[in-house]
Amino acid sequence: MTNIATDRPGLAWWVSLGALVILGISTQVWLTKPEERGADVTAAGAGSVAVGGSTHGQVKTRVRGSATQNPPDSTAGGIRATGPGSIAIGGDAMGDVSSDFDAPR
Repeated sequence: MTNIATDRPGLAWWVSLGALVILGISTQVWLTKPEERGADVTAAGAGSVAVGGSTHGQVKTRVRGSATQNPPDSTAGGIRATGPGSIAIGGDAMGDVSSDFDAPR
Protein backbone atom coordinates (compact mmCIF):
# COMPACT_ATOMS: atom_id res chain seq x y z
CA MET A 1 0.00 0.00 0.00
CA THR A 2 2.91 2.35 0.72
CA ASN A 3 4.22 1.77 -2.80
CA ILE A 4 0.84 2.62 -4.36
CA ALA A 5 0.45 5.71 -2.18
CA THR A 6 3.86 7.05 -3.23
CA ASP A 7 3.69 6.01 -6.93
CA ARG A 8 0.18 7.37 -7.54
CA PRO A 9 -0.47 9.83 -4.73
CA GLY A 10 -4.08 10.44 -3.97
CA LEU A 11 -6.07 11.30 -0.88
CA ALA A 12 -7.82 7.90 -0.75
CA TRP A 13 -4.50 6.01 -0.73
CA TRP A 14 -3.03 8.19 2.01
CA VAL A 15 -6.17 7.84 4.14
CA SER A 16 -6.07 4.06 3.66
CA LEU A 17 -2.40 3.97 4.60
CA GLY A 18 -3.06 6.07 7.71
CA ALA A 19 -5.95 3.81 8.77
CA LEU A 20 -3.78 0.73 8.31
CA VAL A 21 -0.99 2.24 10.42
CA ILE A 22 -3.43 3.20 13.20
CA LEU A 23 -4.96 -0.30 13.13
CA GLY A 24 -1.50 -1.89 13.37
CA ILE A 25 -0.44 0.32 16.28
CA SER A 26 -3.66 -0.23 18.24
CA THR A 27 -3.47 -4.00 17.71
CA GLN A 28 0.14 -4.05 18.93
CA VAL A 29 -0.75 -2.04 22.05
CA TRP A 30 -3.72 -4.29 22.81
CA LEU A 31 -1.68 -7.50 22.39
CA THR A 32 1.19 -6.33 24.60
CA LYS A 33 -0.77 -4.76 27.46
CA PRO A 34 -0.22 -6.50 30.80
CA GLU A 35 -2.87 -8.84 32.15
CA GLU A 36 -5.43 -7.22 34.36
CA ARG A 37 -5.31 -8.93 37.70
CA GLY A 38 -8.30 -9.48 39.92
CA ALA A 39 -8.31 -7.36 43.05
CA ASP A 40 -9.60 -10.21 45.20
CA VAL A 41 -7.52 -13.41 45.22
CA THR A 42 -8.42 -15.89 47.97
CA ALA A 43 -7.08 -19.36 48.83
CA ALA A 44 -9.29 -20.40 51.74
CA GLY A 45 -9.24 -24.20 51.62
CA ALA A 46 -6.61 -26.38 53.27
CA GLY A 47 -3.70 -26.68 50.84
CA SER A 48 -5.47 -24.59 48.22
CA VAL A 49 -3.69 -22.32 45.72
CA ALA A 50 -5.08 -19.16 44.12
CA VAL A 51 -3.12 -17.28 41.45
CA GLY A 52 -4.30 -13.85 40.28
CA GLY A 53 -2.52 -13.99 36.92
CA SER A 54 -0.95 -16.68 34.76
CA THR A 55 1.26 -19.55 35.86
CA HIS A 56 4.33 -20.60 33.92
CA GLY A 57 5.29 -23.71 35.85
CA GLN A 58 3.79 -26.68 37.62
CA VAL A 59 1.04 -26.12 40.20
CA LYS A 60 0.43 -29.11 42.43
CA THR A 61 -1.39 -29.59 45.73
CA ARG A 62 -1.68 -32.60 47.98
CA VAL A 63 -3.95 -32.55 51.01
CA ARG A 64 -4.61 -35.24 53.59
CA GLY A 65 -7.34 -34.81 56.11
CA SER A 66 -10.96 -33.84 56.42
CA ALA A 67 -13.08 -31.58 54.26
CA THR A 68 -15.28 -30.43 57.15
CA GLN A 69 -14.46 -26.70 56.98
CA ASN A 70 -17.04 -24.23 55.70
CA PRO A 71 -15.63 -22.39 52.69
CA PRO A 72 -16.41 -18.69 52.24
CA ASP A 73 -19.11 -17.52 49.85
CA SER A 74 -17.94 -18.58 46.38
CA THR A 75 -20.47 -16.34 44.58
CA ALA A 76 -18.47 -13.20 45.35
CA GLY A 77 -16.21 -11.80 42.63
CA GLY A 78 -12.52 -12.46 42.27
CA ILE A 79 -10.39 -15.56 42.06
CA ARG A 80 -11.19 -18.08 44.79
CA ALA A 81 -9.88 -21.50 45.70
CA THR A 82 -12.21 -22.51 48.52
CA GLY A 83 -12.09 -26.29 48.89
CA PRO A 84 -9.31 -28.47 50.26
CA GLY A 85 -6.56 -28.82 47.66
CA SER A 86 -8.42 -26.59 45.20
CA ILE A 87 -6.59 -24.56 42.54
CA ALA A 88 -7.85 -21.32 41.02
CA ILE A 89 -5.88 -19.57 38.25
CA GLY A 90 -7.07 -16.20 36.95
CA GLY A 91 -5.04 -16.31 33.73
CA ASP A 92 -3.40 -18.97 31.58
CA ALA A 93 -1.90 -22.16 33.02
CA MET A 94 1.33 -22.77 31.07
CA GLY A 95 2.36 -25.88 33.05
CA ASP A 96 0.88 -28.98 34.62
CA VAL A 97 -1.89 -28.46 37.18
CA SER A 98 -2.81 -31.27 39.57
CA SER A 99 -4.52 -31.70 42.90
CA ASP A 100 -4.61 -34.75 45.14
CA PHE A 101 -6.96 -34.96 48.14
CA ASP A 102 -6.80 -37.95 50.46
CA ALA A 103 -9.77 -38.00 52.84
CA PRO A 104 -9.58 -40.19 55.94
CA ARG A 105 -11.49 -43.42 55.78
